[in-house]
This record gives sequence, C-alpha cells and structure tokens, in this order.
Amino acid sequence: MNQTINGIDWNAPIGSIASYLKNNASSIQDAGGIDKLMEGLTPEQKEKLEKAKQLVMGIDSLDDLIDDKGLTDEGAMILRDLIDEKVPFEDSIEGLLDSLKDGI
Repeated sequence: MNQTINGIDWNAPIGSIASYLKNNASSIQDAGGIDKLMEGLTPEQKEKLEKAKQLVMGIDSLDDLIDDKGLTDEGAMILRDLIDEKVPFEDSIEGLLDSLKDGI
C-alpha cells in the first residue's frame, strides 16, 4: 500500500526519503521546515525522517570533502553523480560509504 504523505513515500528506503529532502529543501523550508513536516507523522515515520536527515547531513559532509580535495570539476561531478546514484538505495551514511567504495 502506498503511504505518500507530504510528497514522501514512507514505504520507500531511507535513502529515497533523504534524496527527497535534499532535492526539495527550499520547498520544505517554504512550507514551514522539517519541524512542520514532522507534525502528524507516526513514530515510525518520524524515525525514518530522522534517519533520512542524518543521511542528508552525511551527504553534505561528503560534498564539502569533495570541494576540499581540489578535484577537477569533472572529477567532482563524477563523484557527486555517483553519490546521487547510490543514495536512494542506502539507509545510512555508513551504507552509502560502503556502496561508494564498491562503485569506485
């Protein structure tokens, strides 16, 4: 059964929810932010949202690391594309890092 609320499919993996949060950050902010989004969610949905937020923070840290490494624009783009490709299937930053190691 599809459980889509506020544009988020709660049956999706945490990585998909994280991708949604990252891709829709300004819309979420315009609608009142994450706290507003959490209103009315079940405890399970809130837990998934918290895990997705942690994954987004990890992705942002990876993005900063890519910037700090002085890679060529092409190299940075390849790494960011690889991250974007892997995120929807992961439930944690650790899983994402393992998946990235396998993909490089």
